[in-house]
Amino acid sequence: MTSYSAFFAVLLILSFPALAQSKEPYVDLPDDFVAKASAEIRSHLYKFKLSETEFVGKETPEQLAEPLLTPQEAEAVLVRGIISVTAEWCGYDWNSKSFLPFMQEMRNQGKSEKQMAFIGGLHGFGMGMMEKAFSQKKCDNPAIKEKLERYFY
Repeated sequence: MTSYSAFFAVLLILSFPALAQSKEPYVDLPDDFVAKASAEIRSHLYKFKLSETEFVGKETPEQLAEPLLTPQEAEAVLVRGIISVTAEWCGYDWNSKSFLPFMQEMRNQGKSEKQMAFIGGLHGFGMGMMEKAFSQKKCDNPAIKEKLERYFY
């Protein structure tokens, strides 16, 4: 999926001017990418923690047949990961400005602990796909920071 990283880096940087004038999504991810990322994270979900001592564990075929999030929700989580890594890249505290308030919002929507573990994994996936692209360039454009702030809580 590294070809996606380059695509999203370019898309992200090019989308900033349009974002200043609208309430459009931060970035629109292709449906097939969202589905693949969701499947990848779901395949590892059994390793994720529900608490300090409890893991999600292996899912039954019946459980696997039930989606944990809608495709739109999964895309929103991945995009939040991109927002978080962009915040980190630009020197903001991504945890308090993006991740933690987003996770609280998900809890307030009634997401289960298993869904929350999945959301955390997808968020991390969203962050991870941009880290390499951002490591090769500095966030030194004040306009990017200004526009990014519109997506903070």
